[in-house]
Amino acid sequence: MNMGIFEFAPLRKIALPLLAILYGLIIAAPVRSGGTAVDYALCDVRVACFVQSTEEIDWPTIYYLNDNFGCRIDIILIRQRPKFQIETESLPDKQLYLHHVYLSTTAPVSVDDAVRGLFIDQKPDLLLFESSFKEQSIGRWIKSIKELNSSNMDLFSLSKAFKRVKYGSKDKSDQIIVNAQEFSKRFENRMNAEIRKLLGREFSLSSDYDRLNYYERIEVEGVRKTAGTGFLSGIDILRLPQVAEFALPVGPIRKTFVLRVNRFVSAFRAARNVKGKEHVAFVVEGYRALYDLTQHASYKQILGSASGLDLYLSEVMAKAEKAALAAVGLSWQGSVILRDTPRGPSLKYRISVVVDGPFEITLSKISFHPYWDSTEVILNKDDKTILPHQSFVREYYIEIDQKYLDSHQPDSLRFTAELAYSKIPLTISDVVPVWESPDLNIRFLPDFYFLPPVARLNIDRVVEFLNWQVVISKPHDFEGTVKIDLKTPKGMFAGAYKQEIDLQSATTSNTIRIPFTISNLFELGIQIVKVSLIVDGNVVAADSGRIRVAQCHIADTIKIGFLPDSSGALEDILRMTNAAFQPITDRTLLVGNLNAFNVIAIGSGAYRNYQSFRKVKDRFEEYIRAGGSVVVFGQNQNWPIKSLPAAIVPTTELVSRKTLKNQIPGARILSRPYKITETNLLSLFYKPVEVASAIVTPAERVYVTASGATLLSVSRLGQGQVIYCGLPLLELIAKLNIDAIHLFANILNY
Repeated sequence: MNMGIFEFAPLRKIALPLLAILYGLIIAAPVRSGGTAVDYALCDVRVACFVQSTEEIDWPTIYYLNDNFGCRIDIILIRQRPKFQIETESLPDKQLYLHHVYLSTTAPVSVDDAVRGLFIDQKPDLLLFESSFKEQSIGRWIKSIKELNSSNMDLFSLSKAFKRVKYGSKDKSDQIIVNAQEFSKRFENRMNAEIRKLLGREFSLSSDYDRLNYYERIEVEGVRKTAGTGFLSGIDILRLPQVAEFALPVGPIRKTFVLRVNRFVSAFRAARNVKGKEHVAFVVEGYRALYDLTQHASYKQILGSASGLDLYLSEVMAKAEKAALAAVGLSWQGSVILRDTPRGPSLKYRISVVVDGPFEITLSKISFHPYWDSTEVILNKDDKTILPHQSFVREYYIEIDQKYLDSHQPDSLRFTAELAYSKIPLTISDVVPVWESPDLNIRFLPDFYFLPPVARLNIDRVVEFLNWQVVISKPHDFEGTVKIDLKTPKGMFAGAYKQEIDLQSATTSNTIRIPFTISNLFELGIQIVKVSLIVDGNVVAADSGRIRVAQCHIADTIKIGFLPDSSGALEDILRMTNAAFQPITDRTLLVGNLNAFNVIAIGSGAYRNYQSFRKVKDRFEEYIRAGGSVVVFGQNQNWPIKSLPAAIVPTTELVSRKTLKNQIPGARILSRPYKITETNLLSLFYKPVEVASAIVTPAERVYVTASGATLLSVSRLGQGQVIYCGLPLLELIAKLNIDAIHLFANILNY
């Protein structure tokens, strides 16, 4: 009978899982302190956890795998967005990564793009899916991961996949039971300190952790079988010993390689069981063995010819170096600065050393290893002793020929420092490229654009000029010349714009307006425009925008006043309609002539920026009765209920296509001037979507949720009306949903 993983609580607390114990389903894992740099150096297992909301993340299980075994954890948070994008928050010292993966709703290959972006360096060994994932989605991710050609494809491959289920199944085979209550208590301090850094907000332990978690094995064709049903049973925790058999031919080189690998592994394992000076001695001994191995020319030549093995070895080395520095209490930082001098360019290598450990550190030799010469350059003359709790900062100047500064290879400049800790030698390397990509960003603002159909003329261009903004973001101190490259679809022609821009220091952004025209050759549907930012011939940033032809005519007689939403999307969309509009100030609300506007549109959350908003109910009522129209887009629950003559009580709820009902199919708002195709308008609701519904009284309710709240309604008062739209209309327009654009026009023309 197969067994699951269970972490025992104290005896008095185990009444709940007693039945499972009787069935032989639960085994105890040894209690040990983990999550140290030594543990991470002895483990290269990568775990990918797939979730669809932060509330789904099974933190107790994640910390169990990370802390007890040293696994790297990649949390993949899947969300939908018109444009594919990956944003990552990380705690690299703790091997924890949170990836916000925004999958394109229009590009079916976005899963493959995400897999390449996440795992091109190393395939995950273990996949954990939350219960919200359907079989089809799980199969799509697994298929893409299996077919990925990663740089370490010969060493790493997908071994296991599990899905979390709400309740344990009757068939206990291939099932793992996790004691979330015990794990959340054991790792409580780490979780409270670290999770808020990953999420970027406050975090509190969930009451859901006071239970058992069940994971069921997913049988996947093509995934190799492994012994046992534990998460890591049958998976090699450290692949380094296999490298010799995989990459090196039988002979003395392989024998020496294996001896040094075994020396590293045995020393680091021994270090986990001792403390104090013994712990430090073992760690330094293991690091030294690994350093000698990585510097051996024979190994480097052979490993460099194998697929990704040199990269893998450097990653193991980097983790071992962190463990060694942490053990001896040494903080090391090296940086390279390029300076122009009267005699030509000069490199300045700056080191900063801080000793926090109990013993002194001797800095004996600092060397520069030019990539164009086999002879190293010694930078220091005398040894330097750094006492405990002291720091040492020094700069070294190196004259260099200009032609050697054109290299873009990743290890252009290599520096080594030889130190001694209690007479134990320790070598540290700094590898710095000559050219590094500057921290620049470029983006369309907004990243979508719709425009009316062009006139059907015999010529292929239309004289009307349009403009699209591009924003370059940069660090405060960056300066230099950059180039902009724009690629347009067929039928779109960019006008004259500045393609080379001198960015000055003391600024953080530059805005460029790119004029363009559209011809009859422009194809229907959503087209993609791409812009790239180039520095020294290298693309350092890029963005894409979406554009389409869509009718959104607002009558010329209509004047629109609007209270901007926090995102600015309402203003962007109004500008694309060519309607007459202007923002309303707080003073206008209080004493201005509201009758100057046919429509007043209130963006989501706009009331927060208007001190007078709660004081003008009577003015709104007078305006509406005289024939004015107030359009309220989705609001949160803090909306001031008594601010309008129609009572609007917002709430939030999850709505799917099945629970959304159209109570007035022939409603004027859905048919004039544009006939709305409901299937396309509501396509976003194929799965539950959180929306800003509201109870509106009095109202003619068009779209109604299962709770009775409205998502689209018209409240008539005198000659005018209040229209409430809790549909994510602006978000749909940002995706260039044609019926959302038409509904926006219908609402403003109502």
